[in-house]
Amino acid sequence: MTLEEIKNLSIEDVEKRMNEIRSIDLEKADNIEELTKEVDALTERRNALKADASAKKELRAKIANGAVHTTVIEKPKENRTMTLTKENYRASEEYRSAFLNNLMGRQLNEEQRAAFALAGVDPVIPESMQTSIITKVKEYAPILSEITLLNVNGTVKFAVEGTVAGADIHAENAEITASTDTLVEVTLSTYEVTKLVQISDSVRTMTINAFESWLIDNLSESIAIKIEYLIWNGTGSAQAKGINTIAFDAAHKVEVAKSASLTAQNVYDLFGKLKTGYARNAKIYMNRKTLFSDFLPLVDKNKNDLVVANGGTYYVLGTPVELTDSIADHEAIMFDPKKYVANMPENTNIKQSVDLRHNAYLYLGVSQFDGKPALEEAFVKLAKLNA
Repeated sequence: MTLEEIKNLSIEDVEKRMNEIRSIDLEKADNIEELTKEVDALTERRNALKADASAKKELRAKIANGAVHTTVIEKPKENRTMTLTKENYRASEEYRSAFLNNLMGRQLNEEQRAAFALAGVDPVIPESMQTSIITKVKEYAPILSEITLLNVNGTVKFAVEGTVAGADIHAENAEITASTDTLVEVTLSTYEVTKLVQISDSVRTMTINAFESWLIDNLSESIAIKIEYLIWNGTGSAQAKGINTIAFDAAHKVEVAKSASLTAQNVYDLFGKLKTGYARNAKIYMNRKTLFSDFLPLVDKNKNDLVVANGGTYYVLGTPVELTDSIADHEAIMFDPKKYVANMPENTNIKQSVDLRHNAYLYLGVSQFDGKPALEEAFVKLAKLNA
């Protein structure tokens, strides 16, 4: 599908094409670059449609209730007047244009200045850019789409379901005893995740759309890489607590001798250590070397492969495999991703300054993130001993 055709698609058509692309076996596809460009264009079109729909919905609500703090912007080309308010300005094209032009060091026209003034002394990122950054971050760090992820500003407390007792058989007229289900309370703060990017003074010659794409791609990829690292390796001190910091005890860990090779029985033991309730939605995480060198050669007593591939996804005994470089060689961790909880407030912002010594512009992307394993018993690990 051409980029020009995508510009005219409805939200339903965009989702339909996205689903078609998801069904493609990327391992066999020879047009990855074209598909990547198409997915980026589809994502941009979807975000634009959602932002437009959200802006219209908010505007209708304000009109019905009586808008306050308004700025009237004339739109002569469309022969209509659009009312921007403190509540809806972030979704407007005028504010997006003003925000980006300001970052590029350009003068704002009257229309843009009017929209920009609604942001006050601390301009925040436009909604369409915010949506694109969050979408891109999840594309670069897919685990964010698997874990329990909240988008709440400030410190947040919430409960995660722990032990769940089965239903009881009740005898007529007998007293009903409350079940022993447990809830685990998790408290999350917010810690800054930042990325500084630099571009020469030639930024002034870029188009708005090209600059926006460059900025979103650079900031999103770097922030995603850092957040994924924190999910796995965060110390828990003034930052997220990572999965690799769990002190796996004997009941939740399978160890392979340093001089030994992984066996099918080791894998069976690993699966046996994870409670059934957690295993239903579990995935097994490892790096590529571990998958292809340790797991792929394994067969059971009937010479059946323990690892099978289907549609580009590998499965160990029916459990999906997710690949990540955040786990060491010869190690694998199996868990229900929903038992890792995190908070990523949707208030990523961008700050700009000028580096006169290098005649360049500096852009600082500031996001916030905190997370931790909610139930450590929902995680089991396979590891090779070093000694």
